[in-house]
Amino acid sequence: MRAVAAAQVTFRAAGREDEVARLDGVTWRALRHTFASRLVAAGVDLRTVQELGGWKTLSMVQRYAHLGHLAAAVEKIVPAVVASEAITVENFGKTRLC
Repeated sequence: MRAVAAAQVTFRAAGREDEVARLDGVTWRALRHTFASRLVAAGVDLRTVQELGGWKTLSMVQRYAHLGHLAAAVEKIVPAVVASEAITVENFGKTRLC
């Protein structure tokens, strides 16, 4: 993927070899899948996901439909964290869930 290769060149020029390695194996398909999965998990309806992701048929988007209930299930066991503390890039991995 040209965009990933371009990003890797930019990171190398900035001396950020650690970031270059993190992009190995990234594909357009994986990014699109992650995008759709996160939208569904956030409760976005499948028709909107279809439009945003550019899928021609709703049946192609339905592969992500099973993810919607998973987010609700996780919310049931971690409501205090979700309600009291926003998880950010800075504190990800440092936030205590219990």
